[in-house]
Amino acid sequence: MVILGSGQDGAVPQLGAERSVADPRTASSLAVVPDAGPVVLFDASPDVRIQWLTVAPRPIGAVFLTHGHMGHYAGLVQFGKEAAATRELPVHATRRMLTYLDRNEPWRSLLFERFLADVPLDPGVPVSAGGGLTVSATVVPHRSEFTDTVGFSITGPERSLLYLPDVDRWDGWDAAATIARHDIAIIDGTFWSDAEPPGRSLADVPHPTILDSMRHFADLVDDVTIVFTHINHSNPAGAAGSAEATEVRRRGFRVAEDGMRFDLGGRA
Repeated sequence: MVILGSGQDGAVPQLGAERSVADPRTASSLAVVPDAGPVVLFDASPDVRIQWLTVAPRPIGAVFLTHGHMGHYAGLVQFGKEAAATRELPVHATRRMLTYLDRNEPWRSLLFERFLADVPLDPGVPVSAGGGLTVSATVVPHRSEFTDTVGFSITGPERSLLYLPDVDRWDGWDAAATIARHDIAIIDGTFWSDAEPPGRSLADVPHPTILDSMRHFADLVDDVTIVFTHINHSNPAGAAGSAEATEVRRRGFRVAEDGMRFDLGGRA
């Protein structure tokens, strides 16, 4: 399992930002890399062309999408005729997400011309991704202008991983219990504190802060490896060696980096 990208949708540096506090990183994405054959991609970020170099020359055999915000699906355009020209690449997503793709260009053409093939994903129903890997989606609270949002439970032969790059809040649903069911949890760490994002209100782009998340899940870190991803350019915890990054490690958590790897057993 490889973290291909660990940045917020706009990555770091972010277009239009006068300065970035966090270290450079591509937009949030994850890949399961088997011993042989195609990789399985979780989210298709705008940086997928660059991220693919991490696993090249392996082809991408399937894509699982969390939701319809720019950083998580816009990379699908790279599979069309102007670029990879894949043939019926399976795209696993909720029915609402697939309806959104089918009703809007250029995604509609990618499906109609069979570069992509839509595979409806029902939350709570495990599906096989090959190589002893199963994937199950869990609906989570997040801004739903276009689609719903899910996190993915990815279970390998020996260990399980939760991929949850976007969520509005931890309160009001069984967040702690969901994380506790996994060996590794890669979760939303967009902002460090309420002082972000610069020039905007946190109410307009709600995410739990890393400070809040560490309070929520302090009792879990002895049993679960909790890693913060989806780091915004303004997040000081995204800078190696910063006081904030040091504090994350002191409390038993980790900050994701592009290229970070985890072993689920049987597949990398």
